[in-house]
Amino acid sequence: LRFRDEALWRLIWELALWIMVFRVIKAPINPRLDKLIESATQPSGILTNLLNHRKKIDQYRAYVTEFQEQRGKVQSAVALFIDDVDQTFHNLLKHPHHTDAFFEGQQSPSVEVWVNAQMGLVGAIYNMNRQNAHIKMYATIRREAFEAYDGEMKINYRQHASMLHYDKDEIREIFEKNILLIEPANLFGRFMHTPISSFLGFEELPHRFAVGPDGKRRIDGD
Repeated sequence: LRFRDEALWRLIWELALWIMVFRVIKAPINPRLDKLIESATQPSGILTNLLNHRKKIDQYRAYVTEFQEQRGKVQSAVALFIDDVDQTFHNLLKHPHHTDAFFEGQQSPSVEVWVNAQMGLVGAIYNMNRQNAHIKMYATIRREAFEAYDGEMKINYRQHASMLHYDKDEIREIFEKNILLIEPANLFGRFMHTPISSFLGFEELPHRFAVGPDGKRRIDGD
């Protein structure tokens, strides 16, 4: 339940990102920290090792302070982009925490962890981008996580965020482009005329219950 705390996630993310920045500029880091993260060089590996050694989390603030004191070593542009964070923590929603039953009528701990793991990343990036003009970090998170967040920094974060809106045609285009990446052998392509029908295996889908204005059963087409 400790990981429901957004501030804790912000600390973990900030340490992971500082490690990544120093990896990029090829600057050494504290040997004890390097051993703790098993010399990982990618954000996912760094974060995983920090979480695996969460019993030592009380030491993480000291490591972050150490990086902050050495931020002057970053003297040229460093750009990082973090994506798919929500998918990484998606299993938290698929497998609710065993204490969820005690929070009936409230936001479950599983959802709080999912939200704050993402908002902790936002907070870490917000802090680090302000500490050194050479550091430019960006990330994508789920809009549902941002909307569910009620922290006092939400207005500040919103000023640095871009909200993506997709209309039906744009969503269709994204879907079709992803279908084209699938191996033809895994599609119904030779029998169908459009990417979506080649993916689904049919061109029309009759509704079992819905009817149109004419009283006839509705049929949705590709």
